[in-house]
Amino acid sequence: MGVMIGRGVAITGLCAAVITAGCDQGRPWVPVVPVSPTQPTAPAQPGEPPRPAVPASPTAPVNPAAPDTPVLTGMRTGTHPSFDRIVLDFSGPRPQVSSRFVAELVQDGSGHVERLPGAFFAEIRVSPAQAHGGAGRPSYGGSRRVTTGALGNVTALAITGDFEGVLSLGIGMRRHTWVRTSTLSSPTRVVIDVGR
Repeated sequence: MGVMIGRGVAITGLCAAVITAGCDQGRPWVPVVPVSPTQPTAPAQPGEPPRPAVPASPTAPVNPAAPDTPVLTGMRTGTHPSFDRIVLDFSGPRPQVSSRFVAELVQDGSGHVERLPGAFFAEIRVSPAQAHGGAGRPSYGGSRRVTTGALGNVTALAITGDFEGVLSLGIGMRRHTWVRTSTLSSPTRVVIDVGR
């Protein structure tokens, strides 16, 4: 097996090198990065392992999210005779969604309490999913916190987390009723119905 490291030196016997590299012997272990013998390596900083060069491609996706990670593109609400509806629009495949009632809403990452108007609260978790695109910029241009006075039971909603492939949404409610979630395709949507 041949492997390119450094500036084009071919190493054979990778198995022996990996086995002995794990031995302490007072030296730090440096991982070997396999690359194609015809592929150039990007210059590495001193002490860093070499990185394969990735040529720019006009067909490379603009959004660095993995193709299997749905990205939030919109949020909207609606009212029906017996329930309020929240719809999350996504690009990408259908995610998994779960809901639960909580005593208070907590922001992922910081642990701060998200204070929404309402007497009862529900937490919605969508996974895998995210609300950001390249360079961490939000993929959804609207407000991350919305007061919904026109709905029968839902008082407000807020994005409470966008962390490690999990998108969290908090819902404030006037009354403790029920929450039902579902997903739809073409286009991808998460539907959250809250009983009135």
